[in-house]
Amino acid sequence: EKYNNFTKSALEHLTSSVEGSKLTWHGGSADRRLVIKKNMSDDDIDMNDPDAAEKLMGKWTADDGLFGPIEMQLPWQFASGATPEAARKMGVLDNENWCGCMTEVALDCCSEKDRVKRCAKFVEAAARFCNDELWGTLSCALVVPPGVQRNSKARASVETCVATLRYGTVCINCPTFVGFGITKLTWGAFAAGQWRKRGSDENTDYDIRSGNCWSHNTMMIDDVQKSVLRAPFRIHPHAIWLEDNRNLENTSQELVKHMGRNSIGSFYSTLVRALKG
Repeated sequence: EKYNNFTKSALEHLTSSVEGSKLTWHGGSADRRLVIKKNMSDDDIDMNDPDAAEKLMGKWTADDGLFGPIEMQLPWQFASGATPEAARKMGVLDNENWCGCMTEVALDCCSEKDRVKRCAKFVEAAARFCNDELWGTLSCALVVPPGVQRNSKARASVETCVATLRYGTVCINCPTFVGFGITKLTWGAFAAGQWRKRGSDENTDYDIRSGNCWSHNTMMIDDVQKSVLRAPFRIHPHAIWLEDNRNLENTSQELVKHMGRNSIGSFYSTLVRALKG
């Protein structure tokens, strides 16, 4: 029950965090979201209906408070509790959304009463699901709470999961764009796209997926299988990637300036703003 309450609380927080709209700028975002919404919906809506988009998504414009209405600003779409079978039917496992759509897939693998055994079962099932069901091998992220890190057996299960995951960048307790931003790490498909299932065209010119090479890797290390980035569960100053950061916009602006200038002054300015988050 405690585990279920934690999961429920996490999903409620996630849902409240994405309320509002996300500006879409990738080509085809609106069409992708329309299909995903249709697949998530039980309503019998004719996709040839000229009003189908309005029925499924509501308003297609939103006022950003500065420039007025922006065309094609679409609200987030979030589905929780989907089974792997339902997720396959929705088409969210083997298609990249390129819009504000998220799906939580519930894995039925946690019947163990012992918490450590339950952790081991879950991370094993999660790694297998990601490797075998999800399209692409570019990057993934794991959230590992302190209680798991303190338990040696649970921690060992997580380490096995990290080693098993076939992704080019694995981030622990931080989003994958942090791995992208640290250019000493490699950024690309698992094993630079050189690993593939027997008889598969994955990561070749016929089915390129996450690519067949790396970028970044400023240390120029050869034959890297994956890069792993670890961060504390709680970070001070307040992590810039958390939506409840009180000074997110100002800190982000200073961080971009620092990346361009790379000076002591720009670092100090970024740090001062980060401390106010």
